[in-house]
Amino acid sequence: FFPVLYRRIERLLGTGDRSSGNEMFRALGFVGALIALMIVLITFTLADPVLVWLDEGYEEPTIVYGVDAQGNPVQFAEFYNFNRRLVNLEKDDLEKLPVAAAFIASEDTRFFSHFGVDFVGIIRAVFVNLAAGRIKEGASTITQQAARLRFLDRERSFARKAREASLATLMELKYPKHKLLEIYFNEVPLGHGTLGVEAAAQFFFDKSVRDLSWGEATVLSSLTTRPRDFSPLKYPRRSMEKIRVTFRRLVETGVLTPDQAEKEYNDIIQNYFLVLNRYPDEGSFSRRRNDFPYATEYLRVHALPERFKRDLNRAGYRIYTTLRVDKQAVAEKTMYD
Repeated sequence: FFPVLYRRIERLLGTGDRSSGNEMFRALGFVGALIALMIVLITFTLADPVLVWLDEGYEEPTIVYGVDAQGNPVQFAEFYNFNRRLVNLEKDDLEKLPVAAAFIASEDTRFFSHFGVDFVGIIRAVFVNLAAGRIKEGASTITQQAARLRFLDRERSFARKAREASLATLMELKYPKHKLLEIYFNEVPLGHGTLGVEAAAQFFFDKSVRDLSWGEATVLSSLTTRPRDFSPLKYPRRSMEKIRVTFRRLVETGVLTPDQAEKEYNDIIQNYFLVLNRYPDEGSFSRRRNDFPYATEYLRVHALPERFKRDLNRAGYRIYTTLRVDKQAVAEKTMYD
């Protein structure tokens, strides 16, 4: 094929016939289209498996440690662009953790039965959206969302959706279901500068993700698509309405009984929403750990080698210093007094 194409172009270049100009443009257009097709084929057959199988892990905050009186490491500062705390899931966690059930009920009820792309869910979403006359229900699975968050940008296009499906299928080949949910849990932004469910659990409830109640889990699961619009700090009424939908799905899928769902819903309303007293636009940066600002800034500006500074906020470094945290606390108190 290629030798024939080459001879045809060579013949066109060697002739002075006026009609050959159009032929030449058509031939070059064909070559351009062929190159574009090759790029697409390479993208979908080579780049995606490389991305998935050679995935290098997460961007993490850098943690800075001093020592206590016994010489044990004690954290006193951190650097980050987004507040992320990694969570590791085991197979049993899919059944044990309320947060796992809440996100699956909210985002992907067929999570255990599809292979990355839920064709049944796509058909159902089409009919639901047609009946509503608007986009009321999406069809992206948790695996597709994990693929988008991990490897793609936020561009809305058919090409991106196709790559999303391609990457999701490859991820299903590589990982078991609990690891797919783990990737999603560590990548999903949940508002107020939090990245991932562990950081969000600590920001909203001062708890680890493993200690969340059913109500707290549904609050986090309500923040996946529009975290600002459904923030319990900023719009508590919207948040309460959204989590009620998740409780309904938990009942429909048999995870909770109606009585259990009603009890858990009332519990989160009474013990969280009705006693909530926090600034609506509070961000996780205001809670960033920095016990000794002068020491932290000295470390960043003067003590760290230059090669570490560029990726300081995302490389997940663990920096151990000889700073005595007990004595530093006394020194700073004395200075302020």
